[in-house]
Amino acid sequence: MSWNWSNHPSIFYATSDSIGASPQNAGTAGYTFTVNDEFGCSWDTLVSVAVLPPTHPDCYVCATNFPTLKDTSICVGEPVPFNATSLAPITQEVRFEAYPDYLLGNANHPHANPYLSPVAVNSLGINFLTNPIQQITSVCMDIETDFAADLNIFLRAPGGQQLMLSTGNGGAGDNYKITCFAPSATLPIVGQAAPFNGTYIPEGNWNVLAGAQVNGDWSLVVSDGFAPAQFGNVKWWSIGFNTQNNVTYSWNNAATLSCQNCPTPIATPTDTTIYVLTATDSYNCLHTDTAIVNVANFFPAPTGLIVFQLGAGTMTWVWDAVPGALGFEVSVDGGPWQSPNNGLLSHIVSGLALGQSVDISVRCISPTACLPAVQNANSVFPGCTMFANVFLTTDVPCANDTTGSAILSVSNATFPVFYYLDAIPTPFLNGDFINILSGEIIPLLYWMRLAAAIPCFLP
Repeated sequence: MSWNWSNHPSIFYATSDSIGASPQNAGTAGYTFTVNDEFGCSWDTLVSVAVLPPTHPDCYVCATNFPTLKDTSICVGEPVPFNATSLAPITQEVRFEAYPDYLLGNANHPHANPYLSPVAVNSLGINFLTNPIQQITSVCMDIETDFAADLNIFLRAPGGQQLMLSTGNGGAGDNYKITCFAPSATLPIVGQAAPFNGTYIPEGNWNVLAGAQVNGDWSLVVSDGFAPAQFGNVKWWSIGFNTQNNVTYSWNNAATLSCQNCPTPIATPTDTTIYVLTATDSYNCLHTDTAIVNVANFFPAPTGLIVFQLGAGTMTWVWDAVPGALGFEVSVDGGPWQSPNNGLLSHIVSGLALGQSVDISVRCISPTACLPAVQNANSVFPGCTMFANVFLTTDVPCANDTTGSAILSVSNATFPVFYYLDAIPTPFLNGDFINILSGEIIPLLYWMRLAAAIPCFLP
């Protein structure tokens, strides 16, 4: 007595009584075990194994199929593009197959009594076919027959709709050997000679399956119209479907995003903001991710930009210090940025003509990567002005003391020159201010009034 397992493409290990197999497609995998005795008698049995599709809830793994959102730092006004597009394929072919290994002939299945080989289709995420040409990839089969023209072959949907694949084709040739029917085919089955081996246009129109129920038993329907004594074999068949993995996206803080429900929004936050993405696919897999956008403000501009001192053909501009600045830069009349030429907080513009307008810009050297803000000012070099320089001052040590003093020099004027200080009505006859009360040194430096007995010099 002997026994063995029939060959099957999914078997990767076999002995006379044991096999190891790994089916690659969903549906029903059939394995035939045959026993022969010494009298030539033979018995066999078919072991059928139901195989779930990869989209079935028991099989689908919610892998991390999304790029990781990254934290970033920007300056105010800079855009941040996000890309959370799923890395999983949008479409996926899922095949279902059956291995009936069924003997078929006119004796058991004439055209009036066709054989139906079912395969259970499920878990595709669609309930009905709306566009069979796009949703079905192909129907393939391996059928042995000694006269191909005797066979009629149909595809039947769970609801009963039937697509005519091939009827009476192939003449006296043998077999449908790994024969496929596909919407993408360019060669019609009609008029071709068997054996059929390739991909063909079926006799019927794919659109007869529009509206067909998807979940349920799809069947290959085969019948033999002649030769009762002859038998062939329906060995294997399969059907493939295109599935769509639709992903929905949702972001928080939508007010600073170009879109709230797309995978690639552009963020324009004005302050440091935390963005949270929630994505759900057709298989109810949930994905969340977070990105922090740190927003740095422009470094502030200097304040107090004024003309502090005038000289012959010169203006001296000053400004206030800015805490944290690494230094300052100056641009005159739109020229290049340069370091101040009169210390840290002062710049002298020289070579000026009477009535000439001066535009000046000052900015900090920022300790951050963000560009600093700019302070702008404008002044016209006056046509007839006396110039007073304060070059020595003595502070008042105590409140209400009158021991303060300041020494000034005047140019661009003819003498005598009278000097007036706010709150002191009597003019000084020279630039030596003495006996100044506390609090009067500030008006002296910033609001000094000079009056000349005769007009100033004209250049």
